[in-house]
Amino acid sequence: MFNRTYGNQRLAEEWELYLRGGPQFSILFLDLDGFKQVNDSFGHEMGDRVLMEFSKLLRSSLRATDVAIRWGGDEFLVILPDTDEQEAASISRRLSSQIQSCITSLGKPVTASIGASSVSEVNSVQQLVDLADQRTYLAKTRKKNHIMEQ
Repeated sequence: MFNRTYGNQRLAEEWELYLRGGPQFSILFLDLDGFKQVNDSFGHEMGDRVLMEFSKLLRSSLRATDVAIRWGGDEFLVILPDTDEQEAASISRRLSSQIQSCITSLGKPVTASIGASSVSEVNSVQQLVDLADQRTYLAKTRKKNHIMEQ
């Protein structure tokens, strides 16, 4: 799983390509639901195991061109090159379904709240990330295991 430093570098590269007339791209921001309870109830070793299981699932569920990044804690960001808003929405719904079908070492399913944003909605990389993050937060406050798009 790539880290945040690499993720910021890739976001900058994708943005530069887009500004030079390249294809649109989108991102997904994912936040695991109830992860604090895993650490509090079962310990950080089990939390680490769940994060590794989720990372493996995330990587196997994405296209070869997509870039999965551990953004921090229980938050992940996915860069979707050459992907518009509608495609990002479709990918987020498919990904959410695949995530729900994963059973962790705890014997429980994983769920994640997902926010999507696309370069056509913003004027900078920071706005792109902030918008996806805000949508994820909104998804969590409305209903966990939820997706927020436009």
